[in-house]
Amino acid sequence: MAQTLKTIGLWLSILLLAGALHADSTAPPPRQRVVYLGRIGAAADPGFLALSQAVARLPAGLAQRIELRFVTALLADGQHRIQLAIDEALALRPEVLVGTAFVASELKKRHVQQPVLFTSFVHPVRMGLVSTTGARQEAMAGVWIADETDGKRLELLHDAYPGVRSVAMLMDRDWGMATDATRILPPLARKLGLTLTLLYADDLKEAEPLLARPESARFDAWLLPPTGLSYLYSPQLLKIFSTWGKPVITGDTQDVMRGAPLALMVEDAFRWDAQAEVLARVLQGERAGAIPIQRSYKALLSARPEPIGGFPAPSATVLRRADLIVR
Repeated sequence: MAQTLKTIGLWLSILLLAGALHADSTAPPPRQRVVYLGRIGAAADPGFLALSQAVARLPAGLAQRIELRFVTALLADGQHRIQLAIDEALALRPEVLVGTAFVASELKKRHVQQPVLFTSFVHPVRMGLVSTTGARQEAMAGVWIADETDGKRLELLHDAYPGVRSVAMLMDRDWGMATDATRILPPLARKLGLTLTLLYADDLKEAEPLLARPESARFDAWLLPPTGLSYLYSPQLLKIFSTWGKPVITGDTQDVMRGAPLALMVEDAFRWDAQAEVLARVLQGERAGAIPIQRSYKALLSARPEPIGGFPAPSATVLRRADLIVR
């Protein structure tokens, strides 16, 4: 009897062990935490939403392992809480940190140990994020929306409005520094027969008094590149330009949807799928610095034959060259 009970106990132990092993083999793999340092909140940050959707499009085995968390680093008024955000992000013990070029630069200053992924509209080498867009030592990777087309925007402004002679370009200081605007653009403007004035404002609070000066209304046309300033305050700035009835070209197709006459925008739809792919490679063990910076070379010219709000119409020559006509 004792022997029989001993045998039954042995078989029960074997069955329990087999069940435990089977349960372990079918359990979902451990999740890998990724923290996105973004703007305002998870529901309000278009970058976080787009990356979340791109991660969901990854192969199921990869997508299910990624736990994407959000920490507020940038505020609605153009201000930030970056140092507090970094502390909060690190407290979550992430495997990877994700953010804008500004966020990545602040993470680099803090010498964080985790790989950092970024998206940037300015050259990441000029910004000091990485030493090269190829293989590098820094534990950073990401996407560069390679917008170095301000010179082309000047040419389009000249062709769309042949009577223009003076142009003002409004940008934040980071954009001017990163694109080397002071050195590159004035000589090009002179070749086109234009006088170019570079104006700097880092937020709307600084831009409004600048635009309220009498001399600001005297420029023949305006160039508004896709800077942090325009990203946050483009509708307000366009409203001011439209009251003057002056030509404007921007760096965002959405501005033409709002009524502006022209925009030349570097194609950026690829960036979130590319970012998700880079993220998956890093989480699978590939070194971030071994992954080349992803970039796009395509630019989209959009135009309105009948702009809204007082802007003059661009020339037929430029309208014929447009990739997208908005009516």
